[in-house]
Amino acid sequence: MNDRQRHYILTIAQEGSITAAANKLYISQPSLSALLANVEESLSVKLFDRNSTPIVPTFAGEHFIKASKQILDIQRKLENQIDEINKNNIGRVVIGCTPQLSSILFPNLLTLFMKENPGVQLKLFEEDNETLENLMMTNSIEVALTTSYIGKNTFDHIPLFKEELILVAPMAENTDNAVRNDTQNLEQVDLSIYKEHKFVLFKPNHYLRQFTDKLFSDHGFEPDILLETDNWESCYNMAKQGLACTVLPYYPLQRIKNAPRVRLYRIKGSPFRQLNLYYQKSRNNAVLIDRVIEVTKRTVNKDIWDF
Repeated sequence: MNDRQRHYILTIAQEGSITAAANKLYISQPSLSALLANVEESLSVKLFDRNSTPIVPTFAGEHFIKASKQILDIQRKLENQIDEINKNNIGRVVIGCTPQLSSILFPNLLTLFMKENPGVQLKLFEEDNETLENLMMTNSIEVALTTSYIGKNTFDHIPLFKEELILVAPMAENTDNAVRNDTQNLEQVDLSIYKEHKFVLFKPNHYLRQFTDKLFSDHGFEPDILLETDNWESCYNMAKQGLACTVLPYYPLQRIKNAPRVRLYRIKGSPFRQLNLYYQKSRNNAVLIDRVIEVTKRTVNKDIWDF
């Protein structure tokens, strides 16, 4: 049974006559009669009562016609969907991001991308860097957003955004210290002048901790660590309570409208972390991934990064 046979038999039902259906289909009446006979023989049932004028479907014919309409409708919908996929109007892109970045990136990225690409689904994963790399290696995700480096020889890599690291230090409550909108307005200090202070830092397995360890080494001292954590807010709150200093990326700090009892400093040498976008080199979804890349670039622009 094929779609052409279904279409021809539906035309017979619509016209109520094999001759009228043949004329509409631009084929001969004997050819259409033979097609109908072959289908009835294959099904071992009559589909039309030829003794009536116009001819009408039998009980089996009614079921055949109903099912054929459904099958052809599904086929048309599938063809339309495939056409839309080929035009890249619909589809799906799977994106992974680290937990520290997802709360900043995903809301803005989704809002902008879905507005411009309403037929395209974004499926999101929030995982650590090692898991993101494994998901990329197994083709479970197509795009990874992270501040670390993964699979540099395996995946294409686009640097998106440099974010300066800031020293957060306790200070007296009566000192004016509103969070600035621009790191250039912050005083710069040598990190080594705080070598006698305690520090709250991320845990050793955290990429930012690996970066800050090198930072302390470059400044010639090993920090006195009061607490190791996975939470940047814990770092900030310990500094706010006057218990320790910490080193944090600048942009999460902008969520805080006022920063009582802490002072923010740029660190000598202007250390920064790099937001990177990784994607598969061999891409069946190339056009949609290019759209994700373009929208992500706009999302991380400082004018769009909304806190």
